[in-house]
Amino acid sequence: MKTTGVVHLGNIKLFKTVRDNLSTVLFTLVFTLGVLISVILVSKHCLNRESEFILDFFNQFRTSYSFSKVFFIIYIFEFTFIFFIFIFSTSLFGIAFIPAIVFMRGTISGLLLCGLYSTMGLTGISLNLLTLIPSTVINVLSLISAASYGLEFSYTLSKIIINNNHYD
Repeated sequence: MKTTGVVHLGNIKLFKTVRDNLSTVLFTLVFTLGVLISVILVSKHCLNRESEFILDFFNQFRTSYSFSKVFFIIYIFEFTFIFFIFIFSTSLFGIAFIPAIVFMRGTISGLLLCGLYSTMGLTGISLNLLTLIPSTVINVLSLISAASYGLEFSYTLSKIIINNNHYD
């Protein structure tokens, strides 16, 4: 007879894992903060005109071009965020600008997700589930990973410059 083991939650070292991946956790929180701020602004009707403009552009963009062209343009749009993270990670400015890039991407995602829901209702939810959320999840995971490594590299670069070019 086969026996099963008991899973002990005490064996999971959550705090050690968070401490080892602190920059990834912080960038996830920064992205989530950007989404939450855009949700609050859309729900308070502060950004109705801007959100309608973004949604009109999004709907026109998705319906007027072929699938391959839309895929290519969205790929370029997502690549620009990672490209700017790369550029800023090779300088001291990366420590300040990389979190701002992640926050801006969170705000854009929140505006699209909430704007679709506020203007289209249940149809907006289904459109979110089918088109936006799968691609956003993949792109945000790569963005957070790139931001985490970029910030680490920028911090290491600043330590080298401050310590008179001696790497520890």
